[in-house]
Amino acid sequence: MEIELLVRAVIEDHGRFLIAHTKGAGNVYLPGGHVETGEGMKHALVRELAEELGVDVEVREYLGAVEHAWQVAGVHSHEINHCFVVISPGLHATQAPHSHEDHVEFTWLSPSEFEERNLQPAPLRQLLSKWRTESGRLWWASTIELRDR
Repeated sequence: MEIELLVRAVIEDHGRFLIAHTKGAGNVYLPGGHVETGEGMKHALVRELAEELGVDVEVREYLGAVEHAWQVAGVHSHEINHCFVVISPGLHATQAPHSHEDHVEFTWLSPSEFEERNLQPAPLRQLLSKWRTESGRLWWASTIELRDR
Protein backbone atom coordinates (compact mmCIF):
# COMPACT_ATOMS: atom_id res chain seq x y z
CA MET A 1 0.00 0.00 0.00
CA GLU A 2 1.27 3.45 -0.90
CA ILE A 3 0.74 6.55 1.19
CA GLU A 4 -0.63 9.34 -0.99
CA LEU A 5 0.64 12.90 -0.48
CA LEU A 6 -2.10 15.50 -1.01
CA VAL A 7 -2.42 19.26 -0.71
CA ARG A 8 -5.72 20.88 0.27
CA ALA A 9 -6.91 24.48 0.02
CA VAL A 10 -8.76 26.19 2.85
CA ILE A 11 -10.66 28.91 1.01
CA GLU A 12 -13.08 30.81 3.24
CA ASP A 13 -15.45 33.66 2.39
CA HIS A 14 -17.95 35.14 4.86
CA GLY A 15 -17.89 32.07 7.11
CA ARG A 16 -18.34 29.57 4.28
CA PHE A 17 -15.69 27.22 2.91
CA LEU A 18 -15.15 26.11 -0.68
CA ILE A 19 -15.77 22.37 -0.86
CA ALA A 20 -15.29 19.82 -3.68
CA HIS A 21 -17.50 16.80 -4.43
CA THR A 22 -16.82 13.93 -6.81
CA LYS A 23 -20.11 13.25 -8.57
CA GLY A 24 -21.71 10.06 -7.26
CA ALA A 25 -19.62 9.98 -4.07
CA GLY A 26 -21.12 10.13 -0.60
CA ASN A 27 -18.67 12.66 0.80
CA VAL A 28 -17.13 16.07 0.17
CA TYR A 29 -13.56 17.31 0.65
CA LEU A 30 -11.36 20.37 0.41
CA PRO A 31 -10.18 21.30 -3.10
CA GLY A 32 -6.67 20.24 -4.08
CA GLY A 33 -5.04 16.99 -5.03
CA HIS A 34 -1.93 14.90 -5.41
CA VAL A 35 1.63 16.17 -5.26
CA GLU A 36 3.60 14.85 -8.20
CA THR A 37 7.11 13.44 -7.85
CA GLY A 38 9.64 16.27 -7.57
CA GLU A 39 6.93 18.93 -7.14
CA GLY A 40 6.72 21.28 -4.16
CA MET A 41 3.47 21.29 -2.20
CA LYS A 42 2.64 24.96 -2.83
CA HIS A 43 3.26 24.54 -6.56
CA ALA A 44 1.09 21.41 -6.58
CA LEU A 45 -1.77 23.29 -4.94
CA VAL A 46 -1.56 26.17 -7.43
CA ARG A 47 -1.52 23.64 -10.30
CA GLU A 48 -4.42 21.57 -8.93
CA LEU A 49 -6.65 24.62 -8.40
CA ALA A 50 -5.86 25.93 -11.88
CA GLU A 51 -6.79 22.52 -13.33
CA GLU A 52 -9.98 22.15 -11.26
CA LEU A 53 -11.26 25.73 -11.20
CA GLY A 54 -9.29 27.67 -13.80
CA VAL A 55 -8.38 30.35 -11.26
CA ASP A 56 -5.19 31.99 -10.09
CA VAL A 57 -4.57 31.60 -6.39
CA GLU A 58 -2.14 32.71 -3.74
CA VAL A 59 -1.06 30.04 -1.30
CA ARG A 60 -0.55 31.58 2.12
CA GLU A 61 0.06 30.02 5.50
CA TYR A 62 0.49 26.34 6.22
CA LEU A 63 -2.19 25.09 8.62
CA GLY A 64 -1.07 21.52 9.22
CA ALA A 65 -1.81 17.95 8.20
CA VAL A 66 -4.54 15.38 8.53
CA GLU A 67 -3.73 11.69 8.11
CA HIS A 68 -6.57 9.58 6.79
CA ALA A 69 -6.99 5.85 6.18
CA TRP A 70 -10.02 3.92 5.04
CA GLN A 71 -11.05 0.69 3.38
CA VAL A 72 -13.59 0.08 0.61
CA ALA A 73 -14.34 -3.42 -0.70
CA GLY A 74 -11.16 -4.77 0.91
CA VAL A 75 -8.93 -2.09 -0.64
CA HIS A 76 -6.95 -0.06 1.91
CA SER A 77 -6.13 3.59 1.24
CA HIS A 78 -3.89 5.92 3.24
CA GLU A 79 -3.26 9.61 2.61
CA ILE A 80 -1.61 12.61 4.23
CA ASN A 81 -3.47 15.88 3.53
CA HIS A 82 -1.40 19.05 3.95
CA CYS A 83 -3.69 22.07 4.35
CA PHE A 84 -2.90 25.65 3.36
CA VAL A 85 -4.83 28.93 3.49
CA VAL A 86 -5.50 29.99 -0.10
CA ILE A 87 -6.97 33.20 -1.47
CA SER A 88 -8.31 33.94 -4.93
CA PRO A 89 -10.00 37.18 -5.98
CA GLY A 90 -12.22 35.20 -8.36
CA LEU A 91 -13.86 33.00 -5.72
CA HIS A 92 -16.81 34.27 -3.66
CA ALA A 93 -19.34 32.44 -1.50
CA THR A 94 -22.17 34.17 -3.37
CA GLN A 95 -21.72 31.84 -6.34
CA ALA A 96 -20.55 28.27 -6.88
CA PRO A 97 -17.44 28.21 -9.06
CA HIS A 98 -17.49 26.45 -12.41
CA SER A 99 -15.60 23.16 -12.40
CA HIS A 100 -13.12 22.52 -15.21
CA GLU A 101 -13.29 18.77 -14.54
CA ASP A 102 -16.48 16.89 -15.48
CA HIS A 103 -16.39 14.53 -12.49
CA VAL A 104 -16.00 17.23 -9.80
CA GLU A 105 -18.37 19.95 -8.62
CA PHE A 106 -17.87 22.74 -6.08
CA THR A 107 -20.03 24.43 -3.47
CA TRP A 108 -19.67 26.63 -0.40
CA LEU A 109 -20.57 25.18 3.01
CA SER A 110 -20.78 26.60 6.50
CA PRO A 111 -19.32 24.54 9.36
CA SER A 112 -22.85 23.58 10.44
CA GLU A 113 -23.20 21.65 7.15
CA PHE A 114 -19.95 19.63 7.38
CA GLU A 115 -21.45 16.65 9.20
CA GLU A 116 -24.54 16.38 6.97
CA ARG A 117 -22.46 16.56 3.78
CA ASN A 118 -19.87 14.11 5.21
CA LEU A 119 -16.74 16.28 4.94
CA GLN A 120 -13.70 13.96 4.85
CA PRO A 121 -11.33 13.44 6.47
CA ALA A 122 -13.70 13.86 9.42
CA PRO A 123 -11.20 15.69 11.70
CA LEU A 124 -11.41 18.65 9.30
CA ARG A 125 -14.94 19.33 10.52
CA GLN A 126 -13.69 20.43 13.92
CA LEU A 127 -10.40 21.92 12.70
CA LEU A 128 -12.14 24.22 10.22
CA SER A 129 -14.84 25.17 12.72
CA LYS A 130 -12.17 26.31 15.19
CA TRP A 131 -9.73 27.70 12.64
CA ARG A 132 -10.39 31.42 13.20
CA THR A 133 -10.49 31.21 17.00
CA GLU A 134 -7.35 29.07 17.27
CA SER A 135 -5.28 30.92 14.69
CA GLY A 136 -1.56 30.21 14.79
CA ARG A 137 -1.81 26.64 16.06
CA LEU A 138 -0.58 23.97 13.68
CA TRP A 139 -3.03 21.19 12.91
CA TRP A 140 -2.40 17.52 13.32
CA ALA A 141 -5.17 14.95 13.27
CA SER A 142 -5.55 11.35 12.21
CA THR A 143 -8.33 8.90 11.53
CA ILE A 144 -5.95 6.04 12.31
CA GLU A 145 -6.26 4.61 15.79
CA LEU A 146 -3.17 3.45 17.64
CA ARG A 147 -2.98 -0.33 17.75
CA ASP A 148 -0.83 -2.78 19.60
CA ARG A 149 1.46 -4.48 17.14
